[in-house]
Amino acid sequence: MIKALVLGLFSFLFFLVGHLIVFNVKPSIYERFGVIKKFFWLSTILYIVVYMFVRENILVLIPADPLLTSQTSINISRVINFLTGYGLFVFLWMGYCQFYFFIDRTISGRMIIELDIAKDKKLTVDQLKAIYSPEMVFKRRLQHLLDSKCMVLEDGYYRNTAKGNLLGKLSRFLKEFLKLEPGG
Repeated sequence: MIKALVLGLFSFLFFLVGHLIVFNVKPSIYERFGVIKKFFWLSTILYIVVYMFVRENILVLIPADPLLTSQTSINISRVINFLTGYGLFVFLWMGYCQFYFFIDRTISGRMIIELDIAKDKKLTVDQLKAIYSPEMVFKRRLQHLLDSKCMVLEDGYYRNTAKGNLLGKLSRFLKEFLKLEPGG
């Protein structure tokens, strides 16, 4: 079990370091989340390959005795072991994405940053709007939905694509299930 956890943590650290290096070497990347997803899949491949090559009995708390344990139990244990490590990697990645999107995308994060860098550490609503225009935020979000092929613009009207419909239904279900208020 420990083998998978160590490899899951290693894969996340590989993802994090690679992501930070690329974003610092080439800060002008437009589709940043696309790069994050590519590093996720690259780290997934790394996890699978390294998992296959690291000996089975290394970093195991209590190794299975093949004379006393059925092969089915050993195989189930291997699958659970693999999924435990990969689950750790995925949950660390999801937590990082939550942090990343708070810093990169949310209005709340941006307002906190603007207040922090303001001369007197305070701004009025109008000053905040001048720095971070709600109109521009809205336009950028629309453009992002168009670029990610969730929506299309036809004759002046926005319409969901199949991808947008799927994400919309999933988002609506989750908002209702979690009893969240409407809006963003």
